[in-house]
Amino acid sequence: INAEYMGVEMVTQSLAGCKGYDLFFNNPQDEDMTLEFDFGRSENLSVVSVGSTTVDGMCASVSVPASAKEFQFCTLETQDVTRPIAMEYNLASYPTKEANPQAKRDTLKCGAALTLQPLPKAGGYDFSFDNPTDKKHTLRFDFAKSENLKLVPVDASPNAEIQENSVTVVLEPGSELARYFALLSVDRTKGVQMNYALASQSEDAPSKPPA
Repeated sequence: INAEYMGVEMVTQSLAGCKGYDLFFNNPQDEDMTLEFDFGRSENLSVVSVGSTTVDGMCASVSVPASAKEFQFCTLETQDVTRPIAMEYNLASYPTKEANPQAKRDTLKCGAALTLQPLPKAGGYDFSFDNPTDKKHTLRFDFAKSENLKLVPVDASPNAEIQENSVTVVLEPGSELARYFALLSVDRTKGVQMNYALASQSEDAPSKPPA
């Protein structure tokens, strides 16, 4: 049984005599990846730690080294061989290259700045903006080519209008850093791919009437 999470392949090998499963990872990438799985819905199985894997009840987490092949994750052992077993699992936290990924701030061509914060547990990203310029900017993001991601509004931001796969953000002159919207995974057991097209329009702030 094979499954893939952000380029890391999980291989499941059945043990003889219905005694459970061994789980392995292949990581062809040049960076370590951290994964955590919840096996709480499995039946008649217990999670046994292997190597550097951390086990907490029915949850197991591990950092898979770069370029690893057949890296052993954990063993699911049958508790009672006279009863049937069923393996079910959910991705408990999203695969990350860092345990606590840092937000990344980029200045856009219009002069406003986008701060992107990865959300490992939710599987997605927070989008925040600030506008140090004296112009009003309207940004339109199109996420139609993204995979397994949905746009989610942020209650505190009235200046973001979401329409299916696109969002329009209005940044007033001199606005401080604030969250405007989020992209969250639709299915946390699958990987995500974020792609977007950005169109921007800028206009001068209206002149103040003379005192």
